[in-house]
Amino acid sequence: MEHEQFSMWEATPNKSNLEPIDNSQHSHNCDSSAHTSLSRSSNWYAASFIYGLLLGGLVAGVAFAVILTLYIMS
Repeated sequence: MEHEQFSMWEATPNKSNLEPIDNSQHSHNCDSSAHTSLSRSSNWYAASFIYGLLLGGLVAGVAFAVILTLYIMS
């Protein structure tokens, strides 16, 4: 499940990165470059947020499993 979500998510930034290239033919280069840098930073924030959620969920799951096993064994 997680791998499918990641592959779907990785496919979307490529589309958004292609859009400014199409716009650069019609507008000035400075505008398109600013747009690409903005979209890249937002993609990076989204990626770090998703990875943070997955890592946090993994850590919470492991901690919960350890606490549960300790509670059952005691």
